[in-house]
Amino acid sequence: MAQVKNPWHLFTPRSLDGEKRFAWHISDEDLAKTRRGRWTAIITNLEDGKRYKVRGAACSLPRCYCDAVVLSEA
Repeated sequence: MAQVKNPWHLFTPRSLDGEKRFAWHISDEDLAKTRRGRWTAIITNLEDGKRYKVRGAACSLPRCYCDAVVLSEA
């Protein structure tokens, strides 16, 4: 059985205050901008076309930066 490649990736950053978790669909190009560690990028939510400034962030583990935080709408 052949695998079907999704044209999008699920991206789940949190709000700056930490009270909300978003679930966005993003492109291959935007996924390449995100990584573990310290980074900042403009990401487009494919569902509504809005662009957001997002940065890498620490999760609850010591010295782990696997999360992301939405800074603002771009």
